[in-house]
Amino acid sequence: MEDPNYWKTNSVFYVAPEGILFLGSGWTSKSAAQILWKAATLSYQEFIAVVPVSAGLHHTGGLWEFRKQRVPILLTAAISDNAAARWEAWNLRMQSFGSWKTMEHPRADDYIAFDASGRLEMLGGKVVLISPGPSSSPDAIAAYFPAEKVLYAGDMLADPDYFVEAQPGARQNIQKLQSLDFDTIVSGHGEAVRTRPFFTQTWSFR
Repeated sequence: MEDPNYWKTNSVFYVAPEGILFLGSGWTSKSAAQILWKAATLSYQEFIAVVPVSAGLHHTGGLWEFRKQRVPILLTAAISDNAAARWEAWNLRMQSFGSWKTMEHPRADDYIAFDASGRLEMLGGKVVLISPGPSSSPDAIAAYFPAEKVLYAGDMLADPDYFVEAQPGARQNIQKLQSLDFDTIVSGHGEAVRTRPFFTQTWSFR
């Protein structure tokens, strides 16, 4: 789902027989409402949860709309902590946009934790969340869809990479994702659908 507000950001929602899982909330409540509406037009399934792939406002700014619609908010402890520490500074930076409305830091309905390999399976393994370690931000996670051979890694794989705050060891950590069997990448920004070579192109210069 493309969110054109501020700096274009792409988020993903996954429709399964068990329900719909959202990866990211968009920039604002308006963005989130559009994501929820689009999902509702595609399926009558229940909305299971929303899981942001990083703490950045482009992934978490719309979480209050999800809460309003009673969609559970699932955060990793790292994403929750990073958002709490930087929420005020991020919102101050966005005040240069007259349309920006500051909201409180969203609370998690539950926290998700990864196993020792940095993986968490959801929807019976249809969606695999992966924490490769500090990369484009200290808290970034990726979503892998094995049956579809699709990888969505938010800011880790994006062009342009507006929101990359490269961490120590970022390149090595992101390269862990290359072992996955995927043909398609959903870019965090810019043109949404990419092919596998985009992975190497994104980090070849770092």
